[in-house]
Amino acid sequence: MSTLILDTETHDLNGYPIEIAYAPCSFEQGVLVINQGGVFDEYFSCPEPIALGALATHHILETDIAEKPSFDTFKMPQGVQYLIGHNIDYDIKAVQKCQPDFTVKGICTLALCRMVWPELPHTLSAMYYHVMDDLELAR
Repeated sequence: MSTLILDTETHDLNGYPIEIAYAPCSFEQGVLVINQGGVFDEYFSCPEPIALGALATHHILETDIAEKPSFDTFKMPQGVQYLIGHNIDYDIKAVQKCQPDFTVKGICTLALCRMVWPELPHTLSAMYYHVMDDLELAR
C-alpha cells in the first residue's frame, strides 16, 4: 500500500495547482511514520493570474511561479492508493487538473476532525494547535 499526505495550493478557488506538496507515510504499530527522504514540495506555473483571494490565503506570488514548470507537467508517483489531507477531495481535484485519469482513495482529516471534535473550529491551523502539547512549537 502506498499512502501520501498531500496538500495543494491553487491559483483560484477550484483552480490550477500552483503548489503541490506530499510526504510518503505509513502506519507502524499504530504510529504515523513520515518518509522524510520522499517529501516533495514544488511550485508550478499556470495560464491564469493568481486571484487575490487565493493570494491572501497562501501568499504565493506571481514571481514565485513565473519560471516554474507548467502545472500540467506534474504526475503523481506510481502506485499511490491513498491520499490523506484536510478537505482531501479538493486536493484530488487539483491533481486531476494535471493528471485527469488519476484515481485514488481519499482520507479526509477535515471529516475526521468534525466527527471527533464537533464543538471545535475545524481549520487545519486550529486542529494543529488543539493536538499539539507545545503551543510555542506549534506557532
